Amino acid sequence: MNKYILKAASALLLMGSMLTMNSCSDFLSQEPQTALSTEQVFADLDNVQPFLNGVYYAFRRTRYERTGLYCFLGLDETRQGDYQVWTEAPQASLDYYNGLFNRENVCVAAFWNVRWPVIIRASQAIDALERMEVDSADVERVSNYIGQAKFYRGAMLFEMTQYWGALPIPSVKNGAIELAGRKTLTETYDYVISDLEDAMKRLPAEKQADLRIPTKWAAQGVLGRLYMSAWEDASLAGVSGKRDYKKAHELLSDIIDNGPFRLMPDYADLWNPEKSCEQEAIYSLYWGTISMDCSGLQWHIGSRAATSPSTCYFGGYDLVLTSAWSYSKASETIDGGQGLWENGDLRFEESIRTNYVYNGVKCTEVTGFGDDQLGPHYKKYEDIRTDGVESFWNASKTTYYLRLADVMLLDAECLAMLGDQGAACDLINQVRDRGFGGAQPAELRWSAGASQEEFIDKLFDERTRELSCEGWRRIDLIRAGLYQKRVMRHNKWAKETGYLENDNHFLLYPIPDTEIKTNPNLTEADQNPGY
Repeated sequence: MNKYILKAASALLLMGSMLTMNSCSDFLSQEPQTALSTEQVFADLDNVQPFLNGVYYAFRRTRYERTGLYCFLGLDETRQGDYQVWTEAPQASLDYYNGLFNRENVCVAAFWNVRWPVIIRASQAIDALERMEVDSADVERVSNYIGQAKFYRGAMLFEMTQYWGALPIPSVKNGAIELAGRKTLTETYDYVISDLEDAMKRLPAEKQADLRIPTKWAAQGVLGRLYMSAWEDASLAGVSGKRDYKKAHELLSDIIDNGPFRLMPDYADLWNPEKSCEQEAIYSLYWGTISMDCSGLQWHIGSRAATSPSTCYFGGYDLVLTSAWSYSKASETIDGGQGLWENGDLRFEESIRTNYVYNGVKCTEVTGFGDDQLGPHYKKYEDIRTDGVESFWNASKTTYYLRLADVMLLDAECLAMLGDQGAACDLINQVRDRGFGGAQPAELRWSAGASQEEFIDKLFDERTRELSCEGWRRIDLIRAGLYQKRVMRHNKWAKETGYLENDNHFLLYPIPDTEIKTNPNLTEADQNPGY
């Protein structure tokens, strides 16, 4: 981890109660408290939860603004807008897969750098709490604090391992941060699994009044995804020996069968900021309404043609657009096959914006900013509460980190890989029934009978219908061995260059050059293949 991240991590801020949260009126706006040293923080147990709230803010920041969207780029379901590709060469490379997708890419470096503060701060908390002499009355409280920190660290390390492979995980001993070289891939996963398993034991099963506090189910869901997704590619990240669909199924089915979660009856409710969707949300990121506390996601996902007036709630700057396939109807021919959306699937209207009439006036393209401004855009981050009141920058809807429908489709994938398509179809049909307003047409119901390869490929169509633009697509496609095939079929920019088709090194991000130069435990030999 580079020296600038270490300096930032050493100047820890005690964060107060979270800024105003969606559908949670009991959270009040509050300024951050004065910076305290680590020793001062952990000298008083009353300081620890605010410190962990600061770790949560760092965790949340990985899904914030432009940097939070980089992992959405270069996929089969998404692509960058015309103007973004024309004007931001390092960013454009994340769709082009060209020579600028390299170790000096500033976008990849930002994506790397924003994640390490979570790991450092969580590690500092774990180190201090495990060394603390605790009265018997406070044992459970301290255990919960350790569980929170291990969830944040484990979940973030899991993401980073899927993006970069084996990691140079630093250690914290007696409050001091010690840089490290890359662990082996197996060691990296062992570290992450240990964190998540311990978090499962320590965290509550019930949601707390403070919804930032994760539950055991959140840690369990991430661990289930890990066992499905662990790298097993000798030519790229390496063979970990950790991929295990049976273990993943046990973890995920337990969430479905024994967790307190239920699908929202109406898919539209998931995207209505006035609705509480806690019955489906396993873990979420909550945002406020002031400029320093909103997600900034709509700012980059909405349409430039709708930026005037600035209070048009579906305005934005065309960074992440839908691919042609991901907005096309099944009756249409696209990319040598059929489009994605079946007749009657209500999720289309909740996911994709095609109407650009605002207050009775049709939006018009801004000259010189691309021909796709009035093409289909994602709707999931639009916040109607800003309409006519404040800039679309202030969109502050809850964003989902993990929700039940995702877990159900993950478990269906496990079941299919384990040879039980019948049980997999039962789960998939439950999700699809909701998408069709309660019951899908009989002729569209899923039944067993396809080859395993065909079934999984079809399941990834369903994942886009349900979960498009929610942040996990890159990791999921790579797991299934579908990344190159699908991106080359559906992403217009990747097709334009053709580099991805026969070069799999892009499936791992490069370790930023600055990291190798500033971490004395890393050498050029530690760089990922192809960079």
